[in-house]
Amino acid sequence: MATHRTLLSFTVLLGAVLVAPPPAAAQPPWQYCGDSGDSFPQNSTYQSNLGLLSTALAQNAPSSPSLFAAGKVGAPPDMVYALTLCRGDTNASACGDCVATAFRDAQQLCAYIKAVTIYYDLCYLRFSNRNFLAGDDNDELHFPKRDNVTAPFEVFDAAVAALLNATADRAAADATKRFATGEVVAGRGSVVPAIYALAQCTPDMAQESCRRCLASVIGKVPEYYSGSPSGRFIGVRCNYQYELSQFFSGEPLLQLPAPAVPPAVANPPVQVPENSSPPAPPPPASRNRADPSRTDALDWNQKYNIILGIAKGILYLHEDSSIRIVHRDLKANNILLDENMNPKIADFGLARLLGGDHTETKTTSVAGTYGYMAPEYALSGNVSPKIDVFSYGILVLEIITGKKNSSYDESNKAVNLLTDVWNCWTKGKALQLVNHSALDENSRRNVLRGIHIGLLCVQEHPDDRPSISSVVVMLTRSRVKLQQPQQPAFFFGEDSSSVLEQHVNRNCIYEGSDVIVEDNFSVNDVTNTDPYPRVVLNTKKADVDALNHLVTGIAAQG
Repeated sequence: MATHRTLLSFTVLLGAVLVAPPPAAAQPPWQYCGDSGDSFPQNSTYQSNLGLLSTALAQNAPSSPSLFAAGKVGAPPDMVYALTLCRGDTNASACGDCVATAFRDAQQLCAYIKAVTIYYDLCYLRFSNRNFLAGDDNDELHFPKRDNVTAPFEVFDAAVAALLNATADRAAADATKRFATGEVVAGRGSVVPAIYALAQCTPDMAQESCRRCLASVIGKVPEYYSGSPSGRFIGVRCNYQYELSQFFSGEPLLQLPAPAVPPAVANPPVQVPENSSPPAPPPPASRNRADPSRTDALDWNQKYNIILGIAKGILYLHEDSSIRIVHRDLKANNILLDENMNPKIADFGLARLLGGDHTETKTTSVAGTYGYMAPEYALSGNVSPKIDVFSYGILVLEIITGKKNSSYDESNKAVNLLTDVWNCWTKGKALQLVNHSALDENSRRNVLRGIHIGLLCVQEHPDDRPSISSVVVMLTRSRVKLQQPQQPAFFFGEDSSSVLEQHVNRNCIYEGSDVIVEDNFSVNDVTNTDPYPRVVLNTKKADVDALNHLVTGIAAQG
């Protein structure tokens, strides 16, 4: 059952409201009764087959090392398919009792219905007259969100995401039970409390299928549980749960250190609210996401602050946090803007941890958003901080140009944003990508520097891309020398090396625009003292109307 969110994005203010998983009641059992029109009569063959299957599974599940059982009884049209799974920390006796109770309650709560799913804390059961055993339909339920923890919620959310993803990795790798538990250990001075998590799949799933299923439900944490001290999705194929107190038996199978307070985050530590009343909701703007298609709302300084703020957030994840995190899904939709247009990175559902001194890892389950994925990740599953740097470069170019990387179609001469920007850059016409008529000389120079940094971040080879700490230095120290960028990944056009050679020391006129670049300066020449050409207003060549569709800026949702 797919879930989609309504979002405001850097790329466009859009979203779709689709069917969401239904919320569960406060206490078990949590049942889903199928179509009442698809029922069976009392004392029917279907009922008899269901009874036989209930007896078999109530015996088989607790006797299995995986605490799992599935089977079928009968012949069409009275064949019954069923699956049951007990939680991995449950003992055999409790498992058998739970499964027997599930069969009994299912037939009482959903009387004579052929297809029923019922969940308990320690087990769940699904039976149907249709063969679902070979499928991956999860039929998940979510639990209502509780009171929020106190600020900074983004640090707490990052810790939850890191824990859930690490626990999911461990569960998927468990060939017997597909089960794992984990803990974020709260130490002295920790910004978050102890957090406990559990993840589980049906043991008949392959490792890759299990991890993919868990990723799909963990990815919903930002929508349903951002800032919440607990969260839970239960499904037929996979489920997770996290709490601030231990809810499972035994010691956690893995432990993570709690993150320290990032410099850019407010001082109050994350705590559980003592009262039962929910806190006031944040101002509407704090839920906004920016939109470069309406870029006239902010000036260049505001756009620059957003670009810098995102970089500082990534720097915390990559280098300043005690848990090194690769976000894996940095995109416009996942950047929140508060009422002061300060950016916050959100949605850590795909985040991966880099343990110890490791700088990269590999995944067999590539997930993310095409258009923002680095080539080595999209094609080979290589995960390193440089894939976030690549995504950041796309964001920078989108913010500056006001164009979506996904907005190009057959009507465009360029097939994507990177090709468009690179073509303009190598021809010395980068300022034609923006509405520079309202920019002063210093802002024009900084816009060119921003494009330059964006191009450095989207180079094809990860070793050529700067670290995010280097990006922050480039953004905050205007006289730091920048290397010449190489051709970006996913460039579709002529090899530009000859264009660059022809461009050196040539006078470049911005055709169809209102600026020209003075003689003997290349926009790709970079020095410590004067890194970009002085642009001079040329009103005779002004053609602002021709550039209206390139207007840039960022607008929050009204």
